[in-house]
Amino acid sequence: MLPAAWVYFANALCWFSVAASGRWPLVLLALAPGLAFAACGSAAIRNPENRRLAHLAALAAAASALLTFPLLAAGHGAYFSVVFLASAASWMIAGRAAAIPDAAGDLPSESPVLWAHAGADAAILGSFHLSLVRVPPGELARVREELTAARSLCREAGWLDNPTTFHTPPSGLPDPLRSTPRRSAGLRYEWLRAKSTYVPAAEACGALRWRARVRNRTTHAWWVPQENPDAPWVICVHGFGLGRPLLDFHALAARRLHRAHGCNLLFPVLALHGPRARGVVSGDGFFSGDPVDTLNAVAQSVHDIRHWLAWVLDRAHDPPAMFGVSLGAYLAALVAALEAGSGGDRIGRVLLGTPLVDIEEALWLHGPAFWHEAACEAGINREDVRDLFRAISPLSLPPPAIPAAMFVAQADRLIPPGQAQDLARHWKDVQMARVPSAHVTYRLVPELRGVLRAHLPGGPSPTRAAGSRWDRSRGPMR
Repeated sequence: MLPAAWVYFANALCWFSVAASGRWPLVLLALAPGLAFAACGSAAIRNPENRRLAHLAALAAAASALLTFPLLAAGHGAYFSVVFLASAASWMIAGRAAAIPDAAGDLPSESPVLWAHAGADAAILGSFHLSLVRVPPGELARVREELTAARSLCREAGWLDNPTTFHTPPSGLPDPLRSTPRRSAGLRYEWLRAKSTYVPAAEACGALRWRARVRNRTTHAWWVPQENPDAPWVICVHGFGLGRPLLDFHALAARRLHRAHGCNLLFPVLALHGPRARGVVSGDGFFSGDPVDTLNAVAQSVHDIRHWLAWVLDRAHDPPAMFGVSLGAYLAALVAALEAGSGGDRIGRVLLGTPLVDIEEALWLHGPAFWHEAACEAGINREDVRDLFRAISPLSLPPPAIPAAMFVAQADRLIPPGQAQDLARHWKDVQMARVPSAHVTYRLVPELRGVLRAHLPGGPSPTRAAGSRWDRSRGPMR
């Protein structure tokens, strides 16, 4: 296999050949991607193990492929074919180079098809590197002080040893509730809005700064109703960066669950996402490098999801299922564990897709090296962050006694390998499936339909081994 650097250089040469045609529109079109790939090739020679470079190269490959279509429209079919193929090769090579080694330091053995899937993960990470706002170095002293104060408070209050007590359950139903009919992705839905009743634990947990986020004080949800009043319910929890109806409905297979499974669907919007975002980028501030902000973002998302769960239970005939992907799977696992600890059958089953399980590990893995160095110089260390996040970790809570399943992506480039297995070991008898995709491309593989049929309402009853959760007296929810 050619080193990644030579593939990037070949892509740059293709674009420079287009520029050499002498036509000014082509010169202007070709220079930017050509220089970008030349820079990626040079950097790959100096540091071939740099995954961050692979992320940016995949993003450049995506932009390069899009820029080939003006060539086709202008009648330059030969240029289009050569440059598009070179861009596709760079995409696949970047997907391969972005692989995350396992605990033993070994890289996964994958096919070129999985490299193509992995290119999507790498490009998404490349866009995060360029778009997400991190805490500026000048504020790291404040971050360290708040981290120390929040960690001390959580330890003294017993929240790190018993995280259930950190998450105060909401009372009553979302109120005042406002509803607006809308349509997206071929589905009619109701846009629900209510006041979020989440209150940060104390001033030591950044309460004053958190309450200053005005748009985040309103909790939102998309409700896709069924005409049948007895239809089962699924609460769908979106991943990081989503929180828009079109994106949420695609990521969580809304049309299939609504039409083929016959389910009522509710999509809570996470804190700092969608209409609650503080800027243009949905989710900005959730993973900014400020551990106390991440603590509040997770805690508020859990609080609001549990509030919408109460709203669903007020209408449903049976406990709803929960289906979350990525960050949404993390939150669904937390909610399932907390509701199980509060007693009662409030959730029927849970399906976790490509789950994030350890936030601290994922943030440290994908954060820029210069920011890590600045954080360490400011006195922020991973052990303190990991200790604080015990208050919001599903691994710190007892496993829920409900049917549970998860699916993991074979070519995942966002979540470190082993995180899903850590949760499976903690929950003991969770059903696990592997799909031949990357973290963000699971919707493209047909295996997902079988997973949804087996583990969510409306599908045929799955066959389970004796002694599994699915054989317990309550069984899968109908």
